[in-house]
Amino acid sequence: MRPTVVFALQSPTLLNVLAKSKRWQLEVADLGDHPGQESALLEAPAYRGGPVDHVFVCSPEHWRRAREQFPRARLWWLVHNGLPGIIPADIQPERAVALSRRVAGLQRLVRPDLPILVVTPAYEPRRVWSWAPGAWTMVSRPATRHPEHLHNVERVRALADVDHELYGEGEPGGFLYPEDREKKQSACSAYLSALPRWSGFGLAEHECLAAGVPVVGSRWGDMPEEMPEEYVGLVDAPSVQAAVLRSLADPVHGPALGRTLSEIGLAFIAGHRRLEQMEEGIQEVIDS
Repeated sequence: MRPTVVFALQSPTLLNVLAKSKRWQLEVADLGDHPGQESALLEAPAYRGGPVDHVFVCSPEHWRRAREQFPRARLWWLVHNGLPGIIPADIQPERAVALSRRVAGLQRLVRPDLPILVVTPAYEPRRVWSWAPGAWTMVSRPATRHPEHLHNVERVRALADVDHELYGEGEPGGFLYPEDREKKQSACSAYLSALPRWSGFGLAEHECLAAGVPVVGSRWGDMPEEMPEEYVGLVDAPSVQAAVLRSLADPVHGPALGRTLSEIGLAFIAGHRRLEQMEEGIQEVIDS
């Protein structure tokens, strides 16, 4: 019988991916700190009551309420990025899960006694992208995010001086619902990422890669090991990011460069974000 696991409401698109696993029965409980408009994107089932084997949280409020509501369940901390202090010093989880090896490694430097396993979310390559004028960026709950990401985006788009729109709750382009997001993915010049190196998995970035969208930004997370060097859109220097973004925006040269990056990105998803890989990580969590 599959174990029942409860995730505190967070990153709905992540929970939708993890809920596809056949290794567990994933349900979602609102334990506070819910993600604003993003909660409308949740497709994973709500907690239906009954015994729970594991609970996954990512904030002190989640932790407090989970201990009260699920006292017999094993309590995990889901680590979303590599910043020191993301797990408060006064909270001592028995185990944790990261979504990339890099984040797990960064957090082990801070909490060397904490077992941290890795579950890599899976995506299915399905190209919908074709070249069109305009780059874009989508920021999840920008009011609660570390400012470095938006600073990086602003710097690169200023250097590139191209048509670019910023989306997200409270941002100029507004919140993108799934149908709007797919329209952006299907017709654009590029997705500007510019994530800091300590960033987590990069959910929007992976969605774009899986849709064939050219992505411009740093080689965050496990990308330095996994993404081929030929993917020139991912490089750490902002000046080079801007140059690639400018090339992709060019109506003469952009479509050909975009198609090259699109094919490499789709092959990356097929090779490194397989469902079997995610299932192996989840089984290791369950077995622990």
